[in-house]
Amino acid sequence: MFHFSGYWQTWSRVLSENHPQGPFVEVNLTPIPCSYIHAYTWKKEIAPIRIRAHCTPRYYGALGGNKRAYVLPENVKLEMIQNLGKEITERLLTEDFLSQIDWDLYRKVCNGGANFENIRRR
Repeated sequence: MFHFSGYWQTWSRVLSENHPQGPFVEVNLTPIPCSYIHAYTWKKEIAPIRIRAHCTPRYYGALGGNKRAYVLPENVKLEMIQNLGKEITERLLTEDFLSQIDWDLYRKVCNGGANFENIRRR
């Protein structure tokens, strides 16, 4: 499942909606759209595979423009491929990150989320 944040104007892939670390665990798929740094943020914020567990209430529907989707819009996937390449895009859309996370590491390094390689089980 995918989530569009009306506030941030970003897409994420929902990894869990009922997890002990926070009701919502997701991986970022698109950066906040800031035109003058947009290309940089794809490399800095999305390519490292940023995982976030949080308790922010999830309101779907018209409130704030948030959306829930079971299929990612094709234009979003094409933008991901253009900015990240096919390999990273495919990982972001299909890999089972949740089962590979060391949650003790996550809690130590989390600062609004954490890069997957920094929290991956060894």
